[in-house]
Amino acid sequence: MNQINLDILERINAEYSDEDQKEILMIIENIFSNGSIVGPAQLARSLLFLANGNLNLIKQFMTKDPRDVILAAERKIGSPGHFFNLPFDEIDQFFEKLYGNE
Repeated sequence: MNQINLDILERINAEYSDEDQKEILMIIENIFSNGSIVGPAQLARSLLFLANGNLNLIKQFMTKDPRDVILAAERKIGSPGHFFNLPFDEIDQFFEKLYGNE
């Protein structure tokens, strides 16, 4: 089993209640342990980005093709082309360099 990336755990901790965190961690752990046609970190970051603190949205996105979830997140963030391979802090730095502190 792959270990869940620290930036993903930090995002879950920051955006979700203690009760929701337990359920989200089970979902994310399942992604990392069962494998996927996409990278588990990519999918987890995409889910968290799209859900924006809403557990029900994570559940809805889990019924979709993982590639579609990643592409939806890419479109929502402006299609920078990193496909959520970067940790969240590097994504933020990428956009700061690209757009400044708007």
